[in-house]
Amino acid sequence: MMAAQPEESQLPSPDNTIRERLRSVLIPAAKQALQDAQSDIGKIEKTEVPPPQLKEVAKRIISAGNKVVVVVQDVSALYQIGQDAALFYASLTKIESDRKEPANQQIAIIYYLISSVIFAMRHLDRSTPFSPAQRSELDRLLVEFKNTMEDFGQYADLCYKKGSFLAVLRGTELRGRIKKYWDDLMQHRISLTEYIAIEFTYEVNIKEILNQVGHATDRERLATRFVADNRGPEAVLRNPELLSQLSMILGETITDSLRRSLTGDVAEMMEQNRNHFNIKLRGSTARIRKAITSSREAILKRLDAGPHELIIDDDIKAIWKENKWRMSVKARTFMDGIHNYFEPHVRRKILVAAINKVGIQGDTPVETSSGEDDIFQSEEWTLPFLSNAMYSPAVVDAMDGDGSGFISVDECNDFLQRRPPRWSVPQWFSFWAIVWLMNNEHYLDKINEHIAAIKKAAKVTQPGNKIPIRASEYMKWLDFLDPVILQSLNWGITQNTPSSIAYGDLYRVQEAYTKYEEGKIDEELKHIEYAVDDVEALPYITGHDRIELIIMPLLYLILSYQRTIMEQASREVVDGSVFGKFKDALNTVLLAFNSRLNDLERGWKQMRKDVNAQVECFAGGMFYAWQQNRRSSSKSKAAKPLLDFWANNNVYTNRYEEDGSEWWNVFSPTSPTPQGLTRPVASGRGSSFSRFSAFPFPRLTHVQPAQGDPQSDRIAALEERMERVEDLLDSIDQKLTRIQASAARFSYMAGKRGKLVKHRRSRGREESYQGSVNSDSHGCVIS
Repeated sequence: MMAAQPEESQLPSPDNTIRERLRSVLIPAAKQALQDAQSDIGKIEKTEVPPPQLKEVAKRIISAGNKVVVVVQDVSALYQIGQDAALFYASLTKIESDRKEPANQQIAIIYYLISSVIFAMRHLDRSTPFSPAQRSELDRLLVEFKNTMEDFGQYADLCYKKGSFLAVLRGTELRGRIKKYWDDLMQHRISLTEYIAIEFTYEVNIKEILNQVGHATDRERLATRFVADNRGPEAVLRNPELLSQLSMILGETITDSLRRSLTGDVAEMMEQNRNHFNIKLRGSTARIRKAITSSREAILKRLDAGPHELIIDDDIKAIWKENKWRMSVKARTFMDGIHNYFEPHVRRKILVAAINKVGIQGDTPVETSSGEDDIFQSEEWTLPFLSNAMYSPAVVDAMDGDGSGFISVDECNDFLQRRPPRWSVPQWFSFWAIVWLMNNEHYLDKINEHIAAIKKAAKVTQPGNKIPIRASEYMKWLDFLDPVILQSLNWGITQNTPSSIAYGDLYRVQEAYTKYEEGKIDEELKHIEYAVDDVEALPYITGHDRIELIIMPLLYLILSYQRTIMEQASREVVDGSVFGKFKDALNTVLLAFNSRLNDLERGWKQMRKDVNAQVECFAGGMFYAWQQNRRSSSKSKAAKPLLDFWANNNVYTNRYEEDGSEWWNVFSPTSPTPQGLTRPVASGRGSSFSRFSAFPFPRLTHVQPAQGDPQSDRIAALEERMERVEDLLDSIDQKLTRIQASAARFSYMAGKRGKLVKHRRSRGREESYQGSVNSDSHGCVIS
C-alpha cells in the first residue's frame, strides 16, 4: 500500500518555523544577552569596573541589543504589529553598534532600558488574536515609545560628538536629560507590561548612574573641579586661557565650532545636530530594510537551490549558475565570466538593432528607430571594455571593497544596486572600467579651479573676515588637499583609452552619471548646510561605504559651497563661525581618506600581498601619493602638520584611560602599556582608526623586498634605520606633549595647594596641613 501523504495543514508553515526559532533559539539568546548586560550595569553602579575597562563594558551592554533586534523584528513581522517601532529600534541599534568612539556608560545604560522595554514584545506570541481595539492601543503605546527612542538617539549622537567637554561644562543639564529619559522609559515599561500582563523584577539605581556624569574618569573629575573652582562653565567658556587649561586637563582639543556650540544649552545643541542625526537614521533605516528584504524565508529557500539564486540580476545570476560558483569567486575568474557572457550578448544586440534600423527582418518590415541619440539605448560603446581584459582590474576595484581579490555574492549585489536607473549591466561595468577615472580627472580640474578662486577671494576679503579666517586655519586645510588626494589623480586617461572608442559616447555617459551622483549627494549636504563634521555620517551622506569611490564629487560640492561663501566674504562681513565649519568639513573628508588607506594596508598585509604594489594600482592609484607623503614625515612638510593634528586630537590614538595610578605619566617605548589600552600610533602614520571599518589598524611595517637583491637589501636596511629614528622622534614628541599636559595640571593643583596653605595658616592650622598636601583625592602625587 502507498504510504499516506501528510496533509498540507500538517506541513510546517513559515510562521510556525519562525515561532519555533523564536522560542528555542532567539528569545533565550536575547534573554541571556540582557542578563549579562544587567550584570555589567550592576558592576558599574558599584564602581567595580576599572576606568580602563569602562568603555569596553559599555560597548558590551549596547551590543546586547543586537540579540533583541532579531526577536523584535520577527515578532513584529509575524503579528503585523509595532513594525515602525521595531524598525526604528533596529536602526538605532545599528547606529549605536557601528559607532567607533569609545562607548559612554550612561548612554549604554539608557540603551539597555530601551532594549528591555521593547523585548516585552516577545510576549505577543499568543494563541488569542488581538481585537482591533487592542491592536490600536498597543500601536499607540509603541508610537510613544518610538518618539522617546528618537529623542534619545539625537541626545546620544550629540554626546559622542561633543565628548568630555559637554559632560564637564553641561553636566547638570545632561543629568536632567538622562533622568527624564529614564523616567519616560520606566513609564513606557509600566504601560507595556501592564498591557501585556507581564512583570519585570530588575531595577537599576539611576542615582548612582547620574552621579557619574562628568565624573566618569579621573580626567573628567579633575576637569569638573577645575570648572567649579573657576566660577562655573560660563566663565570658563568666556576665558580662552581657562579653556586652554581645561583642554590640557581633558587631553582633548576644543575647536572654535565646539566652543560656540557649548555656549548654548543642550536643547539648542540637539536641535542644531538634528539634521546630522536624521541623515544617519535614514541611512541606517534604509540598510535595515534592505537587510530584512534579503534575509527572510525566501533567502532560506534560495540557499537550498544554490548561491546563484541570491544574485539580484538575471544575467549575472545565469553566469554564476553556469560556472557553479559558491558564495565568492576569484575576481579574475568573475571578470572572465562577465566578458565571455556579455561580449557576444552585446554584439547580438547591436546586430539586431542594425537590422531593425534599416527595416529588415526577414520579409516583414519593422518600425525603424526614431534616430534619437540616447546613450542608454546603445551598448556599442561598451564593447572595447568588455573585450579587453586590461580594464578588468578597474571594475574589480569598484566591487571588491576589502581588496581581497575575491568577489562575494553580497559585493556583487551591492555593486549592481548602485547602478543608476535605466543603465544596463554592460554599461555599468564599462563605466567603472574607464569613465569613473575620467570623472576624477574632470573633478580634479574643477577642484583646482575652486581652490584657486577661494584663495583669490581670501586675499581680498573684508577686514572683518580676516581674523576669523586666520583663526580657523581653513586655508591651511585647503592646502592639505593636494598632498593627500590631488597629487595622485593625473593618470593620463586619454593615453589609456582605445582608439576605436567614440569619445562623444564616453562624455555623454560621464555627463549623465555626474548629474545623477551630484544630485543625490548635494541633496543630503543641503540638509546639513554642508557642515560635514562626522566621519561616521559620510556613508549615509554619499551612499557609499568606501570614501575613495565618492571623494571627488563630494569635495567638488563642498568646495563649490565654500567658494560661494568666500566670494561673498570678499564683498561683506559674514558669520565668522563658517570658516571653522569649512575646515572641519575638509578635515572630516581627509581623515576618512587616511583611515581608509589604513584599512586597506592592514588587509593587504594580512593577505601577505605587496602593499606598495597594491596601493600604486588600487582605485587608479588614488592613495599612492598620500602613502608616499605620510610614510616619512621628514620628507613631506605638508604631511607632518596634518598627521600631528590627527595624532593630538584623535581619542583613539592620543587618550589614555586612567588605571588609578599617576595617569599623566609619559609612556616610554619600553614601558608596559596598561591592560586594555593601546599605545599611540606614531604621527608619521596618521590615525590608526577608520570609521569606515570595524577594525583598529596597527602600525605598519615595510613589505620586504625580494631576497638576493643587494640594492634592495640596502634600501630595506636604510628604511629600518630611518623608521627607528622616526620612532624615537615620535616618542620624544609624545613625551613633550604629555609633559606639557602634566605641567598644566601641576600648575592648577599647585595653585590650589597655595591657596589652601594660605587659608589654613591664617587660621593657625599650618601643622595639620603638612601631612595632607602630598596627594589629592585621587591619589595623584602633586609635590
